[in-house]
Amino acid sequence: MPAETSVKVRCTNGGDIVVEGVHGEMDVNNLNGRIFLNGVSGSVIAHSLNGEIKATVDRVDQGKPISFSTLNGDVDVTLPGDLRATFKMKTDNGEIYSDFDIKLDLSRNKPTIDPNESRNGRFHTKADRALYGSINGGGPEATFTTFNGRLSVRKKK
Repeated sequence: MPAETSVKVRCTNGGDIVVEGVHGEMDVNNLNGRIFLNGVSGSVIAHSLNGEIKATVDRVDQGKPISFSTLNGDVDVTLPGDLRATFKMKTDNGEIYSDFDIKLDLSRNKPTIDPNESRNGRFHTKADRALYGSINGGGPEATFTTFNGRLSVRKKK
């Protein structure tokens, strides 16, 4: 396929998805397998239900969000060091690692009390277990999510 193109890739019954050297909009979904994105650029939405995601993104189209998510597996993404983005990172059963200098948004990282959910003087407390922060001054949202796995967001050197 030509390098300058948009792709929509789906796999439902196992097997890996590998996309290399493509620049464009990527929508990649694998039900029971891994996703590997190598030397891609543009905007990326990648989701795997049961498999890791490993991506090396050379350039992200400014103004467009990117997202990498899996239910069961690690998410390991390498992004350009000069990327301006707002991160949302979440793992329920794992750790989060990054070598980006992330400025955490503490106003979004604390529990909230919903005054409309009061019962007998008790309030409903909501806590989003995600970490929010910005890199290089912030920009479009970059979401990294896994339920069972480790998140690694690396800076391309």
